[in-house]
Amino acid sequence: MKFPHILAFALLANFVRAAEPTLITVEAESFVKQTQNAKRNWEIKKDRPDSKGGSYIEVLPDTRVTHGDKLIDGENFSNEPGAVAVLHYQIQVPEAGRYYVWARAFSTGTEDNGMHFGLNGQWPKSGQRWQTIQKNGWHWDCKQRTETVHTGVPMQLWLDIEKPGEHTLMLSMREDGVEVDQIILSKSPDFRPEGVNYSEAMIEKPLPKKKLARLPDGNAEILVSGELKQWHKVTLTLDGPFAGEQDTAPNPFTDLAFNVTFTHESGTPSYTVPGYFAADGNAGESSAESGTKVDEPISRRTSPENGHTPLLSPKENTRLSMAAANRSKTITESRVVLKSHLLTRLAVTFVRMVA
Repeated sequence: MKFPHILAFALLANFVRAAEPTLITVEAESFVKQTQNAKRNWEIKKDRPDSKGGSYIEVLPDTRVTHGDKLIDGENFSNEPGAVAVLHYQIQVPEAGRYYVWARAFSTGTEDNGMHFGLNGQWPKSGQRWQTIQKNGWHWDCKQRTETVHTGVPMQLWLDIEKPGEHTLMLSMREDGVEVDQIILSKSPDFRPEGVNYSEAMIEKPLPKKKLARLPDGNAEILVSGELKQWHKVTLTLDGPFAGEQDTAPNPFTDLAFNVTFTHESGTPSYTVPGYFAADGNAGESSAESGTKVDEPISRRTSPENGHTPLLSPKENTRLSMAAANRSKTITESRVVLKSHLLTRLAVTFVRMVA
């Protein structure tokens, strides 16, 4: 037999080609149409030079940047796939099978890191709630947010395609402000874009949660933070009873309500605004799941120019004159007088909503 080494090389080359994963690469800005965009709209942008091809997309306007900003379901947030800001892409699929969905995204905060993927007008559960927790840079992820793993389970985001040929890939908003540069559909569960390193332990099962250490309750102080200027947000952070998001007796999300009532010194007007459990007060950066902080975001819509004084003076660090709320009580309420002509009385109420 002549030239056996050439035959061996050809067989080796065919083996290498067969081992390469089937990839379908989609530029995010190459969508053919956009629907459900009355309230949020995907816009093509070019102001990030490190995006592939020089362009990327962002869903705007972005009104929910932090957890403290108001969530408006069906507007700046949608857990229902296909309901808000839907993009349609025409793709050619070389072979049928399960395709894992990778997205190269840019997230700047805790509320712009999720979206949904669908196929041919359908939104299977396996394509919903794509999630990333990587911040301030372009990063690849193939993770699905679940009820037990909010940071996303690696390699649990896929679309099953029953036959080769032309198909419609769909992308819809879950959180406004998310930025997307590129999408890859991979037929191999072992494929990883450059820079991604998912450990087998992460893929097989969620990492076990550490047993929560019980810490002392807070000292009932209220810290005022934010710029005390017209239209700027001011946050009142109460150092209250210790709680964790996995607690069951009670749970700070499902069993307790935190309400703050702002009242003018004359008795009217009076406004009651809901607050939220904030773990250590910096969970967006620390990923803390427990703590004593409860936040109350407010916006001051008046100013000295239109006849009103500021809600709080810049030097105030208001103290709530009560002991830390006892976890066994159903209602704990206290009031504190603020030095202001606009709103001078603050009522803080914890309400136990279940027995």
